Amino acid sequence: MNELFFDPVRVRELICSIACVAVLVSSLEWLTPSSKLHPESLLAAEAFGSTRLERLWRPHGLRALFVLRAACALTFLASVALGMDNALARASVLGAGLLSLPIRWRPPVGMLAAVDGAEHMLAAVLLALGPTFLMPSPWVLQAALAFIAAQVSLEYLAAGWSKATRFGGWARGPYLLQVFANRNYGHPRAAALLRRYPVAVGLMSSAVIVLEIALPLALVLPTPFAEGLLLAGLAFHAGTAVIMGLNTFVLAFSSTYPAILYCRHLLLG
Repeated sequence: MNELFFDPVRVRELICSIACVAVLVSSLEWLTPSSKLHPESLLAAEAFGSTRLERLWRPHGLRALFVLRAACALTFLASVALGMDNALARASVLGAGLLSLPIRWRPPVGMLAAVDGAEHMLAAVLLALGPTFLMPSPWVLQAALAFIAAQVSLEYLAAGWSKATRFGGWARGPYLLQVFANRNYGHPRAAALLRRYPVAVGLMSSAVIVLEIALPLALVLPTPFAEGLLLAGLAFHAGTAVIMGLNTFVLAFSSTYPAILYCRHLLLG
């Protein structure tokens, strides 16, 4: 395994860099087009503001929040690119994490129903690692990396288990077809093609369940099996980005993979 993953400081920089790219992509997606943050375009039915303050917050307050969030991400990425290490660069990671919190709150402040799992993962990563720049202790950093590895492992396990409990619907393929046919995140042409091959759809669905349940094993599997499992996870997220347009998932979840490899090094030596 690459020695990069033995150094917690370099692992932190890699994770934060990928996460900040994800924050930048996510923020730009929310800001474009400008009408996306209007109450009527949000997914949450309760997002419609009834007071003047709520109408001001949506969309102007949310737009300012995403601009500031993107600025924090750019600040950290620029500091890495230029080899700078200053207080502003270190605080920008925590700032991006704190600015991710309001969008995860319930209306009228946040937009909980419109936020996906990638945003939750990004907030967890940034808020876990942000304080480690301000508290330069190796134990604090190791604890933060362990938290991230445990968090993403539980996310995968929960996602796989929830599908396994409804295995009939997934194994036969109708649930996966519903995902592809979804108006907001689906791919109608892919759904039409998959309907012609029900056996293949069932195999794909089953493979997703197995992959999600197996991914936490990357913490204890030896080389090259752990790396191969993470590459399979990366390919899965890349596929959902291409087919379903879930661009931040591939960045948000892959940002946690260095923490998994680092913690595996601690566990296996």
